[in-house]
Amino acid sequence: LEVRIDLALGACYLLKEMYSQAYECFMDGVKLNQETVNDPHLQFYLDNNLLVLMMDTNNDGDMISLGERLLSNVQTDLNRYYAYANIGVCHFTKEAFDTALCYFDTAYNYCHSPIEKATILNYQAQTQFALGRYEEAVLVCDSVLRFLGTTDSEIRPKTLILKGVLLSELNKNDLALRYIDEGIDIARTAGFLATENMGLRNKCDLLFALRRYEDYAYATKQYTTVNDSVNRLNDIHRLHQLEAQHDLEMVK
Repeated sequence: LEVRIDLALGACYLLKEMYSQAYECFMDGVKLNQETVNDPHLQFYLDNNLLVLMMDTNNDGDMISLGERLLSNVQTDLNRYYAYANIGVCHFTKEAFDTALCYFDTAYNYCHSPIEKATILNYQAQTQFALGRYEEAVLVCDSVLRFLGTTDSEIRPKTLILKGVLLSELNKNDLALRYIDEGIDIARTAGFLATENMGLRNKCDLLFALRRYEDYAYATKQYTTVNDSVNRLNDIHRLHQLEAQHDLEMVK
């Protein structure tokens, strides 16, 4: 029960971006689990959350070793998709793109749903983009959109925007703008503010590169408005985080 409490509390802290407290809970849970019940199911979730925490904080700890420990856990057989996906993201953040692709390829084989497949393919498309393989990345984006179908997911507008950016790299600028605009519209309608912001930023960059300065000026106004909203939300989130930190310290 104590291990489960550490896991649940650590997950709450992680959600609130209270990383030091989350890390302490997860590490306490790991130690207690190893000293008592040695439950592989609990060990998997503790290790997986530690891996996510390290990625969120750009921690230079030994994420790869932690990932290998995840894969050696028999419980991981039921959750191997998550393990391989997170290890792939670790390699991506370290710019080991070819290695990341290998892990994403393996993760794909363990997917259980179209959403999981779309998520992995989106990672693959981003990695191909980072490697400068634009045509391959466009094809992967098309696969993402096919798997999503009519599913309401933020992956869709992100993928449409990414495909637009890729097409701009291939000098298909009119088509690129159409995909970016479609992604922006979906994100705006669904309330995915950060994705809308990303799309507008890429649209501004493309319009400026094309010397379409009037369109660029209009898009910049839109981007500024949305970006201000994102910054305000970030400030509010940070304030809530500090309030939670203060409340925690008062309890101690």
